[in-house]
This record gives sequence, C-alpha cells and structure tokens, in this order.
Amino acid sequence: MANSGILQTEQDLLMFSSLFHNSKGENVKPQETEIEKKIEFLESLTGKVRNRRSRRWLNDRLLMELVPPLNADEIRGLFAPPPWGDDVPLSPFCMTNVGEWDKFRNIDMDKQASIIESQEDSSGDRRSRLDADKVAVLTAWHRVDCRTRDALRRSFLSELINSYEERVRSFIKESQDGDVLVLQVQDPFHRLLLHGVCEFYNLLSTTFTQLEGPNSLKMTRICKKKQILVSPITKDEYTNLYTMLVYLKTPLQPSKLQLELGSYLPFYDCARHYKSSSYQPIYSNSSLCTDLNPVTRKIAIGELLIDKLALPIKKPGQFGRVSDFLFSCTDPNKYSRIYRGLAKGVKGLAALGRFNYSLPAQLSRAFSSPQIFAVCLPGSSKADGVALFNSPGPYYFSPGVDLSKSLIYTPLLQGPRGADTQIYYWYKSPDYYVGLTSIKVNEKVVPLNKTLLAIDDLGYGGTKISTSRPYTVLESSIFKALTDAFMQESALLNLTLIKPVEPFRVCYAVQNVKNTRVGPAVPTIDLVLQSNNVFWRIFGSNSMVRITTKDVDAWCLGVVEGGSSSKTSIVIGGHQIEDNLLQFDVQSSMLGFSSSLLFRSTNCANFDFNSTKN
Repeated sequence: MANSGILQTEQDLLMFSSLFHNSKGENVKPQETEIEKKIEFLESLTGKVRNRRSRRWLNDRLLMELVPPLNADEIRGLFAPPPWGDDVPLSPFCMTNVGEWDKFRNIDMDKQASIIESQEDSSGDRRSRLDADKVAVLTAWHRVDCRTRDALRRSFLSELINSYEERVRSFIKESQDGDVLVLQVQDPFHRLLLHGVCEFYNLLSTTFTQLEGPNSLKMTRICKKKQILVSPITKDEYTNLYTMLVYLKTPLQPSKLQLELGSYLPFYDCARHYKSSSYQPIYSNSSLCTDLNPVTRKIAIGELLIDKLALPIKKPGQFGRVSDFLFSCTDPNKYSRIYRGLAKGVKGLAALGRFNYSLPAQLSRAFSSPQIFAVCLPGSSKADGVALFNSPGPYYFSPGVDLSKSLIYTPLLQGPRGADTQIYYWYKSPDYYVGLTSIKVNEKVVPLNKTLLAIDDLGYGGTKISTSRPYTVLESSIFKALTDAFMQESALLNLTLIKPVEPFRVCYAVQNVKNTRVGPAVPTIDLVLQSNNVFWRIFGSNSMVRITTKDVDAWCLGVVEGGSSSKTSIVIGGHQIEDNLLQFDVQSSMLGFSSSLLFRSTNCANFDFNSTKN
C-alpha cells in the first residue's frame, strides 16, 4: 500500500495536470515559456516519485512535451510531403499493398501492436493451408538467428548470380534478333540481381505480372536491346537548313527530307510519279482519321498514305524497317506554300515534333523502343551530322567519347494549344519548349521583361528550339537588351564595331577577333534554365556568323529581331545548336544538351559509325 508521501505526490501531479491545458484567461504566457516551465517541473519530480505507475505517468508527460503529438494535417504531410500534398502519385508498393498500407496510415502504436498481435494469432490458420514440408522448413529457418540467416543468404547469392549469367550468356549465343527469354523470379531482391546481370550484358529486362487463376506471378522479360537507328544530317549551303536521309517505298529508295523539330506529320512529294508496290491509301472514313479528327476527319495536308520506311542501323548494310509508316502525300503544285523555302533537292519533310505520328513516335512503336531521339547538326555543309533514334545512348564520337554521359538535362515544356493550321488547331504544339529563366552575357545577368519568358494564357511567350529558323529570333525588347549587353562586354575585349551586315545588327572585323578552339573569342552567352546551376553556354562558334563578301569579312552576332508582337519570345535557331548534341526524351519530357562539342575536341561530323559500342 502506498504511503502518505507518495499519495500526496500523486495528488500534486494530478493537480498540476491542469497546466497542460490551454489557458483561457487574459494573462496568457508565451507558448515556449510555458513548455519550458512544464518540462522543468516534470524533471524536478523525477527524483521524488517512487511509485511505478506515477513514474510511467511522469515519463509519458515528459515525452509528450518534448515530442508533441501531430495533428491530422501533419500526419498526412509525412506521407505526402509538400509541395505535392495529397496529389502525390501512389508508389508501386502502395498500389500493390494498398489495403494493408491504409490500415497503418493514421494509427497509434497501441492499435498497431494489437493489429500485429491479431495477425500473429491467425497465422496458425494460414499455415494449415500451406504444404507441410514448407511449414517445417520455414519453422526451422525462423529458429536460426538473424546473423546466420544473412550469412546463408550472402553465400547463396553468388551461386544465384552465376546461374543467371549462364542463362543470359546462353540466350545471347543462341537467340536471334527479336527472341525473348522469360524467367519466373518471385523474390524482389533476386529480380534486382537479375536486372543487374542483364544490364551488365547490355540486355533489356522488364518485369510484368502474369495472372494464373487466383494467383499472380512475377515474370521477367529479357531481350536484346534494339540497335540505334541512324541517319546522316546534311546542311544546305543555300538555305542554311538541314536534311536527313531515309529510305521509302518498295523497293527501298533513298529520299532526302528536310529535318524539322516542330512539325506534326511527315509529308512527301507524291506528284512526281510516286511508284511503290507496298503503299496503301488511308481514307477519311477510316478509324484512324475519326480518332484523330472526329469533326472533319482530316489530319493531313493532301492525302494519307502508308508505305514501308527504313533507316540504317549500326550494323553495316542492315536496315531497321517500318512496314506501316504513315505520312502525308502532297502535290507541290497544289500546296506550294508548304514547299516554299525548303532546302534544295528535298522530297518532303521529316517531322520530329511531339505528335503520335511524327517520325520518332512511329519508329518507337515499330521497334517497341523508348521514344528518345538525338540530333547533332553539322557546323558545315561539307561534313555530315547525325540523327539517332530509339536509344538513350551510348553515343560514341571520335576519339572514343561517349557524349550521352556528359549531357545536362532540363524539362521539356508543353507548348500552347493550337497550331497555324486548321487541321491541328485543337492539338498541343508539336514544338519543343524549354523553361528559360534568364540570359547572361559573360556571366552577367541581362535585364529582361521576364513575363515574356513564360507562355501566357493566349499562347504567347516562351522559348522553343527550331531547325526551320537558321538563326535565333528574339522579341524586340529581348533583342535590344541582349545586343546592348553583348556590345558592352565586347568593348571590354577591345572589339570595335563595324557597319552591320543584314540581317544582323552587331558585327566585328575578322582581323580584330582572336580565334579559339570554340570559335571567335567573344563574350559567352548563357541560357539559364530551371536554376542558376543549369545553363546552356553558347560560345563564339555558335553565337557568331562569318559573313564574307568582296567588300567585307566580318563576324556578326547570329541573332535577329522578331518584332514586338511575335508569338514566341525566343526561338533558338539552327546555327546556335550546330555541333551540339541534343537528346529529346519525349516519354520523360526531358531535353539533354551538351553545349559545344568543340570544347571536347570533337564535333557532330565525328560520330563513330563503326564503333561496336554504339
């Protein structure tokens, strides 16, 4: 029986418990001071209380003050931290175990303990449904201490990896292109090891769930990685636009198409005796036209055709073939507007834009590959660049440099809805927009109206990349701010302006400009993206254009003014991305860029077509 001293102490504690409620009087002390006094009082009682029940009560109170209970919003924040809040997507674990996981989301420890205890109590019922031998093995395994279990697991993994390697090596040796190896691996850690082995042997591995009656099995699908599809890119010396080579029709015939990053659907000149034994017309009442345009059922300028297309792969003399390539068949005499200004000698346009039937999208579906492509525009009409499809890399350039490992990434933004044609007016723009936040010249910020850098509700503003513009086009106020800053920094380098040469406004005599590995020695221009640490640096080779006539030999800043009412504030033109490797990951909406390859002592003409590593 407790003595009178202990009872009195407990009574004092109960009386003091009123301090732990919010005071409603006028003289309310600051919360921090009140908490400190509570903790001091509780600590002063620790040596006076001997009763076990009182000590437990005291300890609980002390913990409550040191670690206050969370409210509902705070608990929810732990599982979905800001800035995502309640809209955070479910993880694979949550989607697989959502029923069990929900029981533990907002639960105290006592309830959790009771649930776990009830689960353990019912384990005997579940064991009765298992095989007796398996139960015996599990029981014996649980009697082994945890350290011994870990040692056994580690000793077993080397044999497991060896067995995976034997299966994989046998598959590589005996399989043909297109063959698939399917393994049934239920343990998630073992699947992780299997994926690692596949990556080591340059194989593609994916895990999927297969239902067999009431049970679900985890199956791992292994196949050889698809070869990179490649096409040479040439620069037209008359228009400063870019073309790529594809193979169309049956039998296959080489066809030069203009490369266009921001277009929906490829088109081809069919008026000049289009002959192929494999082409099929697509009529406006087809399901394809109805799905893409339920109003007018018209999705192309001209007629729609399906025919065979092929691109070279990395094995000499071999092609990756698409049997049902969709494109628009046009007549230049009827649609002269879309052919006006194209590069010399082209027979159509290779649309690489963000659309379900652009060239990259169709190649991705045909080969079950990720929708990733890369372009490396040549800096001269005398050497070829390269376009690469269906692979995130590696991209080997002489002298043995894998440029896929040195790319900087920035999100690709969705452009405005509505294009400059009635056919696609309800689709999002096919152009590739990036989130430019500022511009620097020689690492000094250029003062800009930053509202022009974002796309407004009417679709005006923003920054996109285009190969149909030879040089970067800037909204008037941005053009003035950039050229003023560039001239100011150039003056510090003792560069003297000369009479400008159209269409440019800022020019310098060639003999006054030093030459470097990355072009003329002029101020650098940084396109700052999602943060100050992520920027696209433009050196002299991409910022300056050589103008040579009988009267002048000059380096001119390669930007032109686009007017004050231009729809897109900044259009990064082809000259600014020459000898830069750009990777467009359409599935992940990411752009990878390298900046000038000249800085790495290579260029786009140095893609190694003979490398076995590509």
